[in-house]
Amino acid sequence: MSDPPYYQHSSPVYPSSPTPKQPGALYYLQLPHPAHRIGMWPTTPTTHSPPPPPPALPAQNEMGHIKITTLNIKGANSPSTHDKWKKTISSISQKKIALLCTVESHTDDQQINSLNHTYNPKFSFIHTYNLDKPKTKGITIITNTHITKCSPSDIYHIIPSCAIQFSISWPPKAHTRILVIYAPNPPSKNRDFWNKLTDCYSVLNACKPHILLGNFNLVKDAADCLPSHPDSPQATTTLQNLRTMLDLSDSWRLANPPPKHKYSFTQPGAGSRSRIDHIYATEDIRTRASDWSIGNPEIPTDHQLVLVRIYDENPPQIRPCIPSS
Repeated sequence: MSDPPYYQHSSPVYPSSPTPKQPGALYYLQLPHPAHRIGMWPTTPTTHSPPPPPPALPAQNEMGHIKITTLNIKGANSPSTHDKWKKTISSISQKKIALLCTVESHTDDQQINSLNHTYNPKFSFIHTYNLDKPKTKGITIITNTHITKCSPSDIYHIIPSCAIQFSISWPPKAHTRILVIYAPNPPSKNRDFWNKLTDCYSVLNACKPHILLGNFNLVKDAADCLPSHPDSPQATTTLQNLRTMLDLSDSWRLANPPPKHKYSFTQPGAGSRSRIDHIYATEDIRTRASDWSIGNPEIPTDHQLVLVRIYDENPPQIRPCIPSS
């Protein structure tokens, strides 16, 4: 059976230098063949040893929480947008963000190699992109390893450039699976996108995510648009089917019930606004999360930063300092 046309699994793209044996080296997980086909997940996912953690002061995970965010960065791989990565790293550091999932990043392998070379070991970069049309669409995940003490593992390229799932070892001695998506804008393609993901996660042994985030290019409620209008019912229905299967909820809306409204995207020129960037989560995540917010990313883009703070229910105990006599 040949692979469906909408799924590909790319070969390792970094590091060209250093080698995986060196500290700070990062590389893509290779799924055992033929389990890389869409809808087929290995019963025991292959793992790799993350790079040794850099020396650091007490981090968020030691304080019992991390910040996870998503942002449509609107391209960052052209002469006029290369500086976005410097501003992005500055914003991550200032806001103490552990994980930033950017969409529409336009990255290619060469740029990811360069970013890892520049910012390792404090930050690591992984991505998914369209092999036939690089520097278009794309998802790039930036991990603040100064905070997380680990890099993403169990990486699945579900729909190249549009859907990637990975795990982080947080809380400590546990794994949180995160699915990052960049959904197509046309209603029919948006509907097909959610159907493809539903097919993927319908199979036995599918590693279902605890968090789904990214640019959905869709609002499920007319009230999330200004001026108010409904989106395609076919697309909203297929998204609802996926959410039901994965036991995920619109967590920002649950934390901010009507009539409260906030928008994550402003249409250039037209002035219309909508909430199309989301973080969905399971009930377990929601019960130990707070600070669901939409705010200024301080990065040149027409989207807002969507953020959540997630707590560890069993943080390590910090003993008071007892001076010696």
